[in-house]
Amino acid sequence: MSNGLPQIIDPLSLCKRGGELVGEIPLDSMERLKATVVNVVGGASVELKFSISGRAEKLITGQIGAVVFAECQRCLQPVELKLNCNVNLQLVKDEAAAAELVSEREPLLFQIDSEYQLLEIVEDELLLSLPIVALHDKEVCQISANKLESSSEQTDSIDKSNPFSSLSSLKKTKE
Repeated sequence: MSNGLPQIIDPLSLCKRGGELVGEIPLDSMERLKATVVNVVGGASVELKFSISGRAEKLITGQIGAVVFAECQRCLQPVELKLNCNVNLQLVKDEAAAAELVSEREPLLFQIDSEYQLLEIVEDELLLSLPIVALHDKEVCQISANKLESSSEQTDSIDKSNPFSSLSSLKKTKE
């Protein structure tokens, strides 16, 4: 891992001492992210703070940012996506505790003395921040607005014709 970030972390220990992790993780090391997008560039900037709230909740908060290229679903060309994740995790011991979380927080299941790959936590957050459908802005997309409108008009005209209209002539001849 680059820029002084550890590969393996103990979130509980970091929360107890109020730890902070700041640095960059190369996007090339994120295999699941690379498989999801067209191209990755540079690294993911990571700023994570570990703390314990007044109610003894173990929290991981911060920001993760990265730039990736996905395939535009309109023109099938690469589109740049600037991912900025607000991290708001809470360490929980089991599924029951996860179900009771405040809606703004996401659970991170842990066992006492368990360690985690920092890379996996960061990669999970980046994957969750990807849009469902990647699109260029209409002004930038290589598929013009006219083509999009004309294809929808063609669809409308096809839908208006009745595929069973030829059967109506058979019904009339029997009467």
